[in-house]
Amino acid sequence: MNLDNIVRAAIHPGIGIARVGNSQLEGENGYYIGPETIEPTSESTRDDNGAIKREAARFRIYGYNAAGQVVGELKDTDQEATYR
Repeated sequence: MNLDNIVRAAIHPGIGIARVGNSQLEGENGYYIGPETIEPTSESTRDDNGAIKREAARFRIYGYNAAGQVVGELKDTDQEATYR
């Protein structure tokens, strides 16, 4: 991937949707990572007490060229990010 071709970056999935639950458990017992594929695994969305776990999302940053095409996924090892 040639980082020189990247003119903008975008975060996917878009930020702005909160999926909150009523689970009072802390750490990994109180949340699950939302589906990232068309056919998600059958991870439980409820804790041992029957409360709904909070849903977390794994975000990815993609670099785009001037034509609006995805050049590739940007990793934390690729380059330091500057936000404007």
